[in-house]
Amino acid sequence: MNIEYGHPVLAWQPGPWELLIVLFVVLLLFGSKKLPALSRSMGKSISEFKKGKEEVAKELKKTTSEDSGVEDSGVEDSGDENSGDENSSSSES
Repeated sequence: MNIEYGHPVLAWQPGPWELLIVLFVVLLLFGSKKLPALSRSMGKSISEFKKGKEEVAKELKKTTSEDSGVEDSGVEDSGDENSGDENSSSSES
């Protein structure tokens, strides 16, 4: 088994025959009448998951952009405070 860093590798990757067997077992378990409803609900849940993932990504991007702006102003403020402290301590001496 090749493990490449940066790429997720499954321990077991199903081939076409394994997928056919899984689909056959699902068909036996749920029946042909419930299979369309099951696949429809799976599709809806996958689309909702994708929407949620995109919303989280947008929030993270928004938060990180806001944080980077705060950090920049925080660095400038702390620099001003240090220079003010140095001036006040040197004037006191």
